[in-house]
Amino acid sequence: MLVAGCVSLTLAGCGGGDDDTSQSTPARATVEQTADPSSDASSAASAASDSEQAEPAGDADCSSLSDDDIAQYLIATQLLAQVSTAEQVASIRDQTVGNYVPADFAAVLVKLRALVGGSANEVFGDPDAALDSWEQANTKMAAMLAAADPTPQEMLDDYVALGDVATKLGWQLPINAPLSEICPDLG
Repeated sequence: MLVAGCVSLTLAGCGGGDDDTSQSTPARATVEQTADPSSDASSAASAASDSEQAEPAGDADCSSLSDDDIAQYLIATQLLAQVSTAEQVASIRDQTVGNYVPADFAAVLVKLRALVGGSANEVFGDPDAALDSWEQANTKMAAMLAAADPTPQEMLDDYVALGDVATKLGWQLPINAPLSEICPDLG
């Protein structure tokens, strides 16, 4: 069920390959800004790398990932994948689109790494590399949200250089595929 939902959202996010999100129906965003949101994302990502180790599929605690965590993961990956302009960053900052909180997404990534980390395969790819990519995107987005408006072009260029929409959405499969095998009852 999780994979079906993720595939549907991935395909919906691709929407013909156009990076323009202006045609999507905006949802009210919740963007919590702390003194330094990038440090929250970095701290959670660091905690994932330093203290959380992948558990074998048979020993995985799937209850650690709630429905809210799954929703946060799906919303954040869709939003982060489609951002390519300062106006889109401003829409997230001004709470006119999405439901994205960098610290919350970082916490979900920690939980995902504990569940699927180390489960790479030839077909779907390496979830650790995909999680690293999402952590990097999340950290860069948190910094852009904390920066002055309009977002400095250098920061935006650095973020966009991570990959286009298809590349970023492609980071979902190495995570979603093993997650659906390890925790088939999620979602």
